[in-house]
Amino acid sequence: MNITPKVNGQFTPEDMAYTSIALGTIAGFRGTAPEAGAIKFTFDQFIKTLESDKVVDPSYARELPVYAKEMSDINARHHGNFDFERAKLSVIEKAYRLGLVDRNDLLNPALLARA
Repeated sequence: MNITPKVNGQFTPEDMAYTSIALGTIAGFRGTAPEAGAIKFTFDQFIKTLESDKVVDPSYARELPVYAKEMSDINARHHGNFDFERAKLSVIEKAYRLGLVDRNDLLNPALLARA
């Protein structure tokens, strides 16, 4: 499958999910943020890892936190993009389930070697 960050000039749910985790949108919602230059996991690597559907690190594999769902609900209500937000949240949920997201709610580049 060829998933790209943009289709017809519009960001895809997959790209927005990647951005939310890689740039710390969810972490920022909790009051933490990534260090500058911390993002070492590319969009393509993120998608390939999700497509493999393999748990990368069982110690990080978990359900999506309630606060991430709440943030998604706020986005959907504020912007009226319920289908897009639901699709984005589904991708984020899978990243958590596969153990790609660290305890600070950021993509963990150290896990890439295990993917």
